[in-house]
Amino acid sequence: MNENSKIKNLRDVKDLIPHVYSEASSKSLCSAFDRVVRLTGKQLHQIPASRVAWSHAARKIVWAGEFGKGKSPEAQERAFHTWEKKIGATIDRVLEAACNQDAALNTDASYDKILDYVANLETPGGQVSDGFFPNQATRSIETLKSRTGFVPSWELDTRTATRAIKDTPADKVAS
Repeated sequence: MNENSKIKNLRDVKDLIPHVYSEASSKSLCSAFDRVVRLTGKQLHQIPASRVAWSHAARKIVWAGEFGKGKSPEAQERAFHTWEKKIGATIDRVLEAACNQDAALNTDASYDKILDYVANLETPGGQVSDGFFPNQATRSIETLKSRTGFVPSWELDTRTATRAIKDTPADKVAS
């Protein structure tokens, strides 16, 4: 189906449209999804949230007369294909937005795991060298996270970290 297990069908996609698109676009897209129900004869929860599944469902639609009464058959066909692509693009964009949100949550979790690890092995204040990391190492990691939080910790390299730390003013550690 798709990699994001939270979004299983077109009902889930439609429910997330207002979180991904503007208010005006959301109304138009939700209306387009309502048309899916009418034209396919299926409820949104019956169609998987993938472009491939949507393409299979769309191929079975009898669109004649549904897209612009009084227009030429060619214009109606173009309108149908535009609508079909709009639904497919919406599916892709909502799935991508959900994956990006999951990646951001995973990035925060990975930095938190690093912070916990460093805090457990850090030399306590006032002691010489009992820990694996020097005193205030967690502060350095927190600063690194605040300056490079847009980079997932597993992609962070020495050059990016060094540049981020060097750009931090000495009196602005927490900013």
